[in-house]
Amino acid sequence: MKRHLRRTSVRVVLVVVSAFGVMLWTVDAVWSSQQPKEVTRMSKETKTVCIGRFLIDVPANAHVSIGKAAIDGFDIINFGAETQDQFAERLERREKEINAKTNEAGKKNMESVLEVHQDHVRGKIFVFGFNSTYGFHGEEKIVYSGVVVNAYVNVGGTTFGFIANDYNPGETGKLTKLLEKFEPLNGSVVPSRPGFCLDGAFLRDPLTADQGERIVMFGGIPGHADMGFVLSTMAGTKRDAESLLVRHEENTVGTFGIMNILVSTLLKGERDINGLSGEELAFKVRETNFSTGYSFQWEMQGEENNVLRPFVSFELQTGTNPEAGGPPVQSTLSEASLGDLWRRMSSSLRLRPIETPAHAADIDEQLSLALGTLAWAGQPCRQTGWWQCSDGDAQVGVFGGDRQFLREGATMPQALLLPKPSAWEKVRGVQSSYEATTPTSWRLADKRVHGRRAPHGGLAEPAAATTVALAERDVALAVPGRTLRSAEVCPASGWWRCVDEQALDGTRWFALGAVLPPATYRLLTCANPRDRLQGQLVARQSGWQLMRIAVAPMPAVA
Repeated sequence: MKRHLRRTSVRVVLVVVSAFGVMLWTVDAVWSSQQPKEVTRMSKETKTVCIGRFLIDVPANAHVSIGKAAIDGFDIINFGAETQDQFAERLERREKEINAKTNEAGKKNMESVLEVHQDHVRGKIFVFGFNSTYGFHGEEKIVYSGVVVNAYVNVGGTTFGFIANDYNPGETGKLTKLLEKFEPLNGSVVPSRPGFCLDGAFLRDPLTADQGERIVMFGGIPGHADMGFVLSTMAGTKRDAESLLVRHEENTVGTFGIMNILVSTLLKGERDINGLSGEELAFKVRETNFSTGYSFQWEMQGEENNVLRPFVSFELQTGTNPEAGGPPVQSTLSEASLGDLWRRMSSSLRLRPIETPAHAADIDEQLSLALGTLAWAGQPCRQTGWWQCSDGDAQVGVFGGDRQFLREGATMPQALLLPKPSAWEKVRGVQSSYEATTPTSWRLADKRVHGRRAPHGGLAEPAAATTVALAERDVALAVPGRTLRSAEVCPASGWWRCVDEQALDGTRWFALGAVLPPATYRLLTCANPRDRLQGQLVARQSGWQLMRIAVAPMPAVA
């Protein structure tokens, strides 16, 4: 009898769990079918937000607020627009408030008042509230002192505060140096100089990682009160913290493991975004009140001593009740729409491009660009080589390949993206395509054109070295990057690359004074690709670019 009751109980539990699962699946399926895919509409127009060292594109109608930033131990707060009279009143009021109190020793509270008069900055620095305590290191007594630092400055009609509590009295001079780099940031203008973007202001470089710069951005979209996104960065952090995926694995075992029945993992793994190496995690949560919420996260641990590689976290969540403490609510966007929005927004995260120093326009400088250098669609290519597209992945292909060979001076292309065809598209034999609304970013992956190989048989040879003296100007201009035409005299011994991709020549060595030859092509006489080696060889004029000066050729590489 007891065994029969246990079997009956197990069946009841299984039926209830199955029914609950079916109900959740049905609610989610119905909601997804009814939810219009409005991301395309939201993403037709975007705006670029400068946050710290980075840029990100968000829907144009998104509400974005930048929280307080911090650097060198000072919290930086934007108090909003103030007239000169309002600002002067603020300074006077704050000074009176400080002087009205005593420090913890019962003595005069104000330690010093420093006037700030710089190019764009006017204000005062108040140092007050001296305090001290002590501790022991072994038998040695150590005294610790601290002060409060409040600085209020007006920049371009906006008032900012630099606030620090219990600050080392011997390091208050750091604030003066920071204010020398502080300047207004007008509206949506993206600065081109290296530095750190704040809410309405900018700190010019040089800034170092040990100054601990950090900032956070919050955002939401009208009509979707349950959804929010957060981007935060923090420089100078040690890389001993657990990564996103490690924390996720720890949360899926033990006491909370039973909750996994309500959670479906959508994305999990490593993901590089525009040269930034991080980890991505996304999951769907079915709540007990039959609502469904989503969470998308990307995180980069960063490098402790590199301001351009700080800790970065970007999150997008839905299903959160806009009323604090309220129960979860149904996501106002479907899974497909959210995945699309997440991809568009996260893919736009990139380091802010900075202006190119004047000397970098020199060809020699361009040829020495570091691997990993980023460029965006519409910009001129600064290095001949193989560039990796940021938009392609396992789900979306790139027309022409996600790694493309681009020549110096060419315009960086906007990638044509090829999503995986649906079953119906496969039947019809069609491939859909689209272009992202944000400029495609490209990362320099390989500066080699290809390995040097034994010369192809049948290539045109250069004419014998001429006895005609080269002009001093021609010799002086024989620098890597210079391009000449066939029949011109070679002004330097070295490796010269044929600029025409269709030519068989590739990169060849020519001696000083030799007459550059025509390029060699194969004229195909048959459309069958298997017969492509049977075509007739022809020669015609082409261009030759000096890649490297070399007195004698190196042995060919097979």
